[in-house]
Amino acid sequence: MKTIELRRRYDVGLHSLMTRIGDPARWTDDTTDTAAAPAEVEVSRPVADGLGLVVRAPLAGDALPDTVKRFLPAGASLVQSVSAAPFSPTDDTATVRIEAEVPGAPAQVSIVLELTAQGTATAARAITRISSDVPLFGSMVESALEPTIERILVDRLERFAAPDA
Repeated sequence: MKTIELRRRYDVGLHSLMTRIGDPARWTDDTTDTAAAPAEVEVSRPVADGLGLVVRAPLAGDALPDTVKRFLPAGASLVQSVSAAPFSPTDDTATVRIEAEVPGAPAQVSIVLELTAQGTATAARAITRISSDVPLFGSMVESALEPTIERILVDRLERFAAPDA
C-alpha cells in the first residue's frame, strides 16, 4: 500500500470550500487531462445533509501510466464516491472521504480530506492510500499510480479553492 500525505492552505473559508466540493459543476469541469469526456455526477445528499455524490468519468487513453493501463478494461472509467457528515456554516472542521476505483482494475484509492477553518482561510490535509491486489506486481502498480493520483488530487483541490467566476 502506498500512502501520500498532502497539506495545503487555501484562501477560502471552510463553508465556501465545502459548498464547492458539493457542487457537481466543480467535478464535471475536469482540467487534469484524465477524462476522455465530461464526468457524470449523481448527488444523493447535499453538503448540509451529509454530502453524498458519485462521479463517473471516462478515462483518456493517456491518463494513466502504461504499467496500469495493461490491467484496465477497454473504455475504463474512474468512479469516485464522495461523502461527508452533515455540515453547517458554523462548523470549523469537516472531513470528506473519497473512494475511487476504475471498475475492473486491480487498484483502489481511498482519500480522507480533513479541512479546518483558519479565520477566512482553510487548512487541508489529505491522506491518500493506494492499494493494488495484483500478485507480485501490486507495489509496481501502486508506485506507478502515485504521481498521477497526487496530480489529480492537487488539481482538484486547487479547483475547489479557486474563486467563483
